[in-house]
Amino acid sequence: MKRVLLMFLILAVCVALFMFLGKRHKQDEEIITEPVVEEEAEQVAPEEEEDFDWESLIVRKDKVNDEASDEVTGENVEEEEFADGSQEVTSETFGETSEKVKIEADIYENSFIKVEIPQGWIIFDESKTKKKMRFYPIDDKSPDAPQMYLQFEGNSNWEGTPKEAIKKIADAKYGTTPKRTLINNISYWKTTYDSEGKQMVFITKKSGNKVTITINGKDAERTPQIGVILKTLIYKDVKPTK
Repeated sequence: MKRVLLMFLILAVCVALFMFLGKRHKQDEEIITEPVVEEEAEQVAPEEEEDFDWESLIVRKDKVNDEASDEVTGENVEEEEFADGSQEVTSETFGETSEKVKIEADIYENSFIKVEIPQGWIIFDESKTKKKMRFYPIDDKSPDAPQMYLQFEGNSNWEGTPKEAIKKIADAKYGTTPKRTLINNISYWKTTYDSEGKQMVFITKKSGNKVTITINGKDAERTPQIGVILKTLIYKDVKPTK
């Protein structure tokens, strides 16, 4: 009887031990197989780019036209001849330097213009026969001396436009793109080309005439005497000749 009890006790202990070990093994498996949850890194939102106002860089065409028309107002400006606001309007300066140079000048008049001619310069006036004038320095006999030509064409009946006329010159001479510019509040169309030196051509329309200014010679654009002529040039109301 004691032996049976002992065997029963041993069996019970073995069963209990087996159950304990089995439960522990199961717990170990759960620990091993439990997925490892990694802590997510904190995501930093990218900095938002500031919206750039590109429209602020776009100049409205109607605004350009308004500003251009404001710039070219004046008694010497024939606005109807320069109504195309698609071109940039610039202002021409000749002979301006950081140092102020005082230049004495004398008033000169003929049937076409009134102008101040700097001392040391002279005008070769062919306006009565060829409607041409040439301004140049008296003492500079060099072939590349700065000089300015002024010519009237059309007999007050010219039907062309300065823009069309300057474009023909630019195309024929491989000149720069024609641009509208202001000199002494007078509106011109301009091109520059090379022909035995730099040639600057300006065309406007006055009293029905095609008016062409050609400036050339060494450092012509930095010659203050040319600046004086251009800034004092006034066109007269020319009547057609019979």
